[in-house]
Amino acid sequence: EAQELTEEDEEKKREKEATRAAVMKAFQTNIITESETRGHLEALGYKNTAIELYLANAVFSVEEDITDDRLKTIHEAFVRRIYDYTSTVAKLGELNLPSAQVESLMERWTIEKDSKTSRPSKAELFKMHGAKVITTEILKTELEGHGYTDKYIDWYLKFAEIT
Repeated sequence: EAQELTEEDEEKKREKEATRAAVMKAFQTNIITESETRGHLEALGYKNTAIELYLANAVFSVEEDITDDRLKTIHEAFVRRIYDYTSTVAKLGELNLPSAQVESLMERWTIEKDSKTSRPSKAELFKMHGAKVITTEILKTELEGHGYTDKYIDWYLKFAEIT
């Protein structure tokens, strides 16, 4: 009979925990107020210190999610060149992040943005050179940027009769 009581106690404990989780979820999604949340948790038998901890954790979790969403939005705008460096740093400043974190984010995001920079194709470069939009030196530099070695660049220039 003692074992049945233990199983019954375990079931009550699981129900209490499930109810607490549902109450906290309702609070986090603004379905119920902080006052209502306190009332429900008190009715479940939680002590005031535990209630304070659960509420603080819920508020922190919501704020963290909002900050994460804002970071994703700012990141996307910077990488897509909607925000420049200065405005991106200003937007990050609005989130009250530590300066070391802002510097780290900007360094990583700048690398990502630069890696996504589009370049004219080889054919477009030769057309621009032929139209005298770019010099031979710029053409060579851009071909290097496409990964061509000096040997292949020389071949292309000879083929295009630009030497």
